[in-house]
Amino acid sequence: MASSDTTAIAIRPAARADVAAIGRLGALLVRLHHDLDGKRFIAATPGTEQGYAAFLGAHLGRSDVVVLVAERQGEVVGYAWAGVEGYHYMSLRGPAAERNDVAQRLFASVGFRRTMIEMTRELDDSED
Repeated sequence: MASSDTTAIAIRPAARADVAAIGRLGALLVRLHHDLDGKRFIAATPGTEQGYAAFLGAHLGRSDVVVLVAERQGEVVGYAWAGVEGYHYMSLRGPAAERNDVAQRLFASVGFRRTMIEMTRELDDSED
C-alpha cells in the first residue's frame, strides 16, 4: 500500500530523543509478527514499548551497531537496527552485519525500507 503523502522522509542516526518513538514502533513490530504467527513469535505485553526503547536506547553510540530513524515533518515514522554479530555456527558463518529490525509506521513507502537497508549495509562495508 503506497502512501499518498509525498512529504520527504529524512533518514538519520537515532538520538536519545527518539527512543520512545522507537519503542512504540518496536512494539508495533512485535504485535505484527505475533498476529502473523502466534506460535512462532512472542506476544506484546504492557511493558513491550518501554522494554524495546530501553534495549535499543542502550545500543546508541556503539561502534558495532547502527540505529537509524526515518523522520517525516519532525515525527519518527520508522527505524532500522543492525549490528555486527559474531560467529554463528548454526548457519556456518563468521562475523557479519545482521539487519535485525526494519519497522515503519503503516509501511510509508517501499523506498523508505530499501534506503534503510542500504544504509545499514555500511556496517558490512566498514568491516572490510
